[in-house]
Amino acid sequence: MNEAVPVWLTRNGEKFGPYDPGLLRQWVAEGKVTRTTMAWRTGMAEWLPLDQVIDLGPATAPPPPPFGGDLPPMSAHAGRSGFDDLGRESATDRRSALPSPPSMHWFAVVLLCIVTLNIFGLVWRFIQANWVKKIDASSNGVAYFIVSLVLFVVGYFMTVGGVVAGGGASSMALLGRLITIAGAVVYIVGYFAMAASIKRALPKYGASPEIGGITLFFFPMVYMQSQLTWAESFKRTGSSYPRADKGMIWCLWLPIPLLAILAAIAIPSYQDYTIRSQVTEGLSLSDGAKTAVAEYYSRNGRMPADNTAAGLAETTDIHGRYVSGVQVVDGRIFIHYDQAAANMHLRGKYLQLAPTASGGQITWKCNADNTVEVKYLPLSCR
Repeated sequence: MNEAVPVWLTRNGEKFGPYDPGLLRQWVAEGKVTRTTMAWRTGMAEWLPLDQVIDLGPATAPPPPPFGGDLPPMSAHAGRSGFDDLGRESATDRRSALPSPPSMHWFAVVLLCIVTLNIFGLVWRFIQANWVKKIDASSNGVAYFIVSLVLFVVGYFMTVGGVVAGGGASSMALLGRLITIAGAVVYIVGYFAMAASIKRALPKYGASPEIGGITLFFFPMVYMQSQLTWAESFKRTGSSYPRADKGMIWCLWLPIPLLAILAAIAIPSYQDYTIRSQVTEGLSLSDGAKTAVAEYYSRNGRMPADNTAAGLAETTDIHGRYVSGVQVVDGRIFIHYDQAAANMHLRGKYLQLAPTASGGQITWKCNADNTVEVKYLPLSCR
């Protein structure tokens, strides 16, 4: 018998101990404990009478009073239903010791980040890191996030200051962008450090977390929140299933790059369409000027010098939503596009129509001397 190993006692389903074997011998001699009281010590497969667990010597003691009457206070584990018949802590008891995680659903976190322009996210990452610190005192998640936040702020102000002072390519602006990238790296490293702490600490509470590195890299806060919600479910039910969401997170975010690709294709095409429609407005407004120039040439055999000679209103009086005026100069028609209303690719530019007389008829062509880019002209003008 190993006399150095403490001994547990049981009576009526309650556990008492652990006690030093020497103290138990004294209690037997004083009649406080019987030799047949069931006992257990580490390494035993089952509970046995006390005299089979430790050496009590010859049976000389008188019958003792009821067990437990004069026993000292029980230890921290005594009488707890969270221990099995061998004195081992049960799974339920280990789960109950797990600090309650911040269990808000990850999708709610996403919505709150969007609504608050990520102000909520700045706070929530520290709430997550603080919980991880509770289960693993060595976790440095909070420190990583503080450093990351400082780098983001410094990088932002350096970038803005550099752009204002010397343009987007200035050395200060470039350094600011590098510092911002460093902040993003530290932010991600912080979540990986937290994931390592969770993998290291949760097994002692009976949980076996599964954390995917790729998903954590692309969706650190969202995926970590999914893990914390899973931990809360485990604490409440004792079940490891369903696992933390991963597929749903990817399904939610995959449409974003797809939409970005579609937007990259559709937006330029729509912009070109819009510009061409504004160019077409100018061509439509020039129809009256074409008729006036043709009639003047038919009567006089030469081209009109200006709007007045052609019998047209002043240049600025012939305008549209995007056209500021239609001007006649020696038979040529200049379509001027508005400085404010027209698309930025047309503002202040003009389209020139040149007349060609042949057999008493006039045909019109877009003159090469235009400031409107060729790609925005209708096919008849190219």
